[in-house]
Parts: sequence; C-alpha cells; structure tokens
Amino acid sequence: MKNKLFVFMGYPGCGKSSLAKKLAIKETDLYLSSDELREEMFGFRDQTHNKELFAELHRRAIEHASIGDTYIDATNLTRKDRLRTISQFSKLYELHLICVLRSIDELVAVNEDRRINSPTEYIPDEIFKTILGRFQLPTYDEGWEKIDYYFITTNFSPLESYFDYKCREDIAHDNPHHPETVKEHINYLLECCEKLNKSEELKFISNYHDNGKFYVKLYNGEKGYSQFLGHAAVSAYIYLINRATEHMYINHDIFGFIANLHETIDTNKFITEYYGIYYHDLPYTLYDVDSLYHSLSKPSKPIKYMYRRANCKDDSVFKLAELLLEFNEIDRMREGDEDAGKTSTS
Repeated sequence: MKNKLFVFMGYPGCGKSSLAKKLAIKETDLYLSSDELREEMFGFRDQTHNKELFAELHRRAIEHASIGDTYIDATNLTRKDRLRTISQFSKLYELHLICVLRSIDELVAVNEDRRINSPTEYIPDEIFKTILGRFQLPTYDEGWEKIDYYFITTNFSPLESYFDYKCREDIAHDNPHHPETVKEHINYLLECCEKLNKSEELKFISNYHDNGKFYVKLYNGEKGYSQFLGHAAVSAYIYLINRATEHMYINHDIFGFIANLHETIDTNKFITEYYGIYYHDLPYTLYDVDSLYHSLSKPSKPIKYMYRRANCKDDSVFKLAELLLEFNEIDRMREGDEDAGKTSTS
C-alpha cells in the first residue's frame, strides 16, 4: 500500500503552512516547504533558483516515499505546476490535493502586514497582483486521488468573506477601451440582462466577470494606460470564494473543511458559471462558436472532463461557447448603444 503525498495549493498568505504543519503530526510524516527550503539552500527567500529548489524538494519527497506520508507546501496555483508534481510522484504515492481558500481582502491584508512586520515574506505589489492572476481550479483529471478544500478566515463569520462589488469603492479603468468605471460597467451589463430577459447564468457572469479588476490594476508606462492582466482568473476565484462561504453558512460549518467543493453544489451550474467568468474574454480572440467550442474542448482545459464527470449533457461545452458569445455581445456594449441585445452564435 502506498503512502500518501499531500500537495497544498493556494495563494501566499492563505494559511497553507500553518494547516500543513497541523496535519503532519505523525513521527513518519515529512513536511516540505518551498519557502523554508529556499532559506536553507540560498540563505534567503530567493525566487530565482526555482529549478534547483524543486529538484531538491522532489528528491527529498522521493526518498521518503517508503517511510511515511509527505506534505508539500507550495503555491501550486496552475494546472501546469500541479501536473509537474504528479508526473514525479504518481508511481510512488497516493496523491491528495488540499486547496486552501481565503478571501482576497484577507490575502492583501496579510501581505501588507508582512511588509511591516516580516519584510522577508512580503511580496511587492506588482508581483503580488501577477500571482493573483495565476489561480486555476484543480480537477481530478490532473491525476488526484482526492481533492479537498479548506476555507481559512479570521472573520467572525464566513459570510464576512463574501464579496459584493456594490460595496466596493469604485475605480476608474484608466483605459481607452473602457471610458466608464468598473462599477458603472458591471451595473450597465446587469441592466442589459434584465432589460433583455437574459438567463440567470448570464446574469451571474455579468455580475462577477470584472470583480477581479479591483485587485490587479497596474499602470503600463509603455502603453500609457492601466491594464488588468489576470483579472478573469481573480474574478472566477472570487466566485469560488462566494460559493464556499454560502456552502459553509448553509451547512453551519465553522471549521472550514469542505470535501469536493465543486461537487457538493449544483455542479452543472458551477462549471458553467465558473468557466464562463474565467473565459469571458475568450470571444475577443475567437469570434465564432465553433472556434470557441474547439478551444474549450482542448485537453489542456478540463471543462469537457468536468461536465462528463458531473453526468451533464454532451452538448454542455457547446452551450458554454454559445453563452460566452452571447455575453461578449453585451460586454462590448456601452451606454447609449441602440443595438443592445442583438446576439448571434455564428
């Protein structure tokens, strides 16, 4: 029988390290932290020798495979990062992923606290915003035996972590593509959805699609305007956080452990809304439904696998492509457009 490899994923400051150390309590357990190993190998938290760092981390985990369970503490935010880990250990361990969730507001607060009280752990603003845009939802087709979620918060109630853009201070786009503010744009899309009697899924995508812009705005000096790179991934993460807080509130869960989060709720709805938010910008480069469908169906994107795992209809990916095109036509509209709502899927 194989020992278990517990791979942690989550943003910096989400609480991965504290959780991993609480779980790795047996004498035969091995805890491996990428941050701690950086200090051991290079004397400080060097970010320029990742190849050497992870080669050593993986070497230690391989050596320990016959001794006991191993806990790897690193961000592992992207599918590519996780697949690299799986390729190293799938024959040696039973693979478990633990995804640690925390609201973006709390993550920002933790990083700011580190700037003052723990400068070696502080991540500069530009780098931190880039990291926020890297989150990709983990899925079983990557090769995991089990995926669990832990929701960590210092708030009195999980619902305090719920994000509502209407409660945010508005920000300007400072971008030639958007003369209106972020909140004005979202409000206008929601008004269009109501006016045109759009589906609830389209309303959800409209509500969430630009929420990430409140966290990733950076000025590009060469272009002379602000950009919001990675905002779609952050928006989808905010949606995930909100679904997690709703789940915990409904189930009176104060401990934050959620097994198979995206399978404990309406799975078809979750997949469509999460990836509708995540890929809402895709129709700006792929203009027709067939191109979108083929892109969404690629093995590098887990969407088709997730629909099949949830026993959804075979045309679910195609319908998502149609939904993205329908959303894009609304997303392109601005105040005063007379052709609002004239959609096409060809």
